[in-house]
Amino acid sequence: MKLIEYSSERFFSSNAAGYNDVSWNNPLLKTPNLDGMAGSGVILDRFYSAPKCSPSRAALLTGRYTISTGFTNGALGTAEKAGLETKYKTMAEQLGPLGYNCHLLGK
Repeated sequence: MKLIEYSSERFFSSNAAGYNDVSWNNPLLKTPNLDGMAGSGVILDRFYSAPKCSPSRAALLTGRYTISTGFTNGALGTAEKAGLETKYKTMAEQLGPLGYNCHLLGK
């Protein structure tokens, strides 16, 4: 039997953090836990992010711009749809068949 080694991918996203809220952009701050993760990974610091949580999450899950996922107004409310339309494949749906175990943690 041939063993296949898979890489380990982790994405960390924070809606409330600004550019200068981490020590690698602001030497006045101490963020040792984030520094450890960043030091063993890749810092993506040129990106587009929506200012609200639901559009940001939809974009992260699908790899699409928020305007193309239908989430543009901010957090989901009681009068809005309950989630992504099934026509949008998430990263987990695309990576699962390739052998990755996909999990999501968050609030």
